[in-house]
Amino acid sequence: MANRCIMKQVLEIPLAELATVRLSCKQEGCNGTIQASLTSLEEKSLLCPVCKTEFRRVLGSEGLNQLVAGFRNLQHANVPFKLDFIVTNSEKEV
Repeated sequence: MANRCIMKQVLEIPLAELATVRLSCKQEGCNGTIQASLTSLEEKSLLCPVCKTEFRRVLGSEGLNQLVAGFRNLQHANVPFKLDFIVTNSEKEV
């Protein structure tokens, strides 16, 4: 039996570097996307540019506003920790 070696790549993103989000439409046959800065997400119209689905209505306006407020609070708070988001790719056999 051959030895398997698994390689995993990890990307660490500091909270302070998260500035832009992308919303991608999941309606059947639609691939529309919009990008917005976290600071403008509360005010920005969130319609799919292709099918005109209203993302804010689907998500609930409070959910997006809470997300933005949470990011702002953590970015500007004097907390005893550093918050990073970890993104890992799929395992690849090498």
